[in-house]
Amino acid sequence: MLMQTYSGVLNTDHIVSVDPCAPVSKGERCEVKFTDGSTRFVNLPLDHFEQAAGTIVPALPGFMLIEAVMPHSGDEEHGVFYRESPVIAFRIASGDKGPVPITVEGEPTGGLDHSFVVQQPNGPCAGPNGWYENVTAFKAERERALSSRAAA
Repeated sequence: MLMQTYSGVLNTDHIVSVDPCAPVSKGERCEVKFTDGSTRFVNLPLDHFEQAAGTIVPALPGFMLIEAVMPHSGDEEHGVFYRESPVIAFRIASGDKGPVPITVEGEPTGGLDHSFVVQQPNGPCAGPNGWYENVTAFKAERERALSSRAAA
């Protein structure tokens, strides 16, 4: 797979390892070691390499990505924003991570105010924070989290 970087195009098929370096003024930097023994420093976050790694497998019809975005602190009256998108593929990466869903917009981002689950065709949902019986249970948990945050 080819990967565009600020330093040019890399062929990820020839990468042996990627090691993060200390942050630089323009962002993150990684040391990339290639199969021919050469080394190159690239100004890219390690996450970019992780997204390019792994096997991509097509998703069966019926998988949906449900994203929940919490409002900014002080804007709780606006409620949680939800977005649903069909999953077209999964990226199977090495390590502890499970399959990562991919939609036409790319991979979901997680974070403090942004969470997601993948709804299986038969209803149950799974995400980085656990399993839910259905989408309604996931949304109820997000609404409870918003209520407890507003009360604090």
